[in-house]
Amino acid sequence: MKLARCLLPASLITLLTLTATVQSVDPSARLELEWRQHWKNYARRVIKLDDAFYACALYESQYPSSRGVTTIMLRQKTAKEITERFGTNAKVRRVINRPNEEIEAAASALPDIMVGQYGLVHSVEILDVLGPDEMIVGSMWLVDSEAVQKERDKDEAKIAAAGIDRREAEAVLDWMYEAREALGKKQREREYRGPFKVKGFSTIGLAKGDRWQGKEGKGIDFAIVGEAMHKTSKFSRREEAIPLLIPADAFKRNLADEKEFLAYLESRKFTKEMFLTLVNEEKKQNPKDDRLADSLIFQKLEGLDKKDEDEKK
Repeated sequence: MKLARCLLPASLITLLTLTATVQSVDPSARLELEWRQHWKNYARRVIKLDDAFYACALYESQYPSSRGVTTIMLRQKTAKEITERFGTNAKVRRVINRPNEEIEAAASALPDIMVGQYGLVHSVEILDVLGPDEMIVGSMWLVDSEAVQKERDKDEAKIAAAGIDRREAEAVLDWMYEAREALGKKQREREYRGPFKVKGFSTIGLAKGDRWQGKEGKGIDFAIVGEAMHKTSKFSRREEAIPLLIPADAFKRNLADEKEFLAYLESRKFTKEMFLTLVNEEKKQNPKDDRLADSLIFQKLEGLDKKDEDEKK
């Protein structure tokens, strides 16, 4: 009697073959495979500036800030319908959109004063010039609140002239200026007063007391990459840790060389094996949130988790 042949699906045969291959890979080869899979993804968020390494955990070149949205994404959600009145009875419904300035501010502004965040600020006050590319700044503005209020007043006059109901007009104005007014309120919080240490921008022509809006006067793209020690005054020996800010666009020239990334890990007292263990642990704990996992990975690479633990004690 002939036995019937058992035919396995091609996909199952492939899966069994891959499983057997992975199981047969020796530990050192498996380690190398994982390294090839991960190192470039993290090296692209590390730069070398003046022989020192800096990391920005949330940096993504396609996003203008660490909020992780683009102006195109926000513009798709900007339509609002309003009622205009003509004479005593004539009415017409019209669709309006948020101003470009509102959309750009919402997408581009620096979200928080935290290591790993990046984005645009309107201006800062120069507190001290330390060298050709270093300075201490404070009084950070995310927007020019006075200019925003003037723009709102102009739009309020236009909306009133269009015959829109007063209550509806106020709601429309709140909607048109929601992000910029929220940023104006946020910049009054304590952490935006500074001081901050800035590195990597030319200080030529800058002086104490200046309000600086960047090289072209269009704002400054900052990345918060760590902390720096700073004397509280010229007459005191006491130092405090303050946020360290560098140009966000410096991360467009990130580490592309494997040896440089290994040097970065070594500078943080991590071996290749320790790095891969950290990546696997955080990815396992946060399988659905890559941004959170990557943020926690860099937090540990930079030693910020230990600092947080010390502050809680």
